[in-house]
Amino acid sequence: MIKLKNCLRNLRRSKDVTQEELAKACGTTRQTIHAIEREKLKTSPSYELMLSIANFFGKDVNEIFLQIMFDKYYINVIQSVILRRSAKRKLQSVKLTSQNSFCSQN
Repeated sequence: MIKLKNCLRNLRRSKDVTQEELAKACGTTRQTIHAIEREKLKTSPSYELMLSIANFFGKDVNEIFLQIMFDKYYINVIQSVILRRSAKRKLQSVKLTSQNSFCSQN
């Protein structure tokens, strides 16, 4: 599951815009804006809505919305890849060291 973190509430307040005004300008409801701000949507908002919100504030989508992966599966996959790469580097280092010591003995 990918969850979006955002700074929408702080941005909206800094521009002195109400949820209702933002919702009307972006073609959605106040409840949807509220749910996005509180990060309570069951799914991510549509890209069109995120783009509409970003355009309203003159920002890039990535400046407002940040993707965070919370799924333990993906975290475990990433960790195992890192561990495998680390182990592979250590093994290569050991091979190089043993080859160098063999060469120096002859």
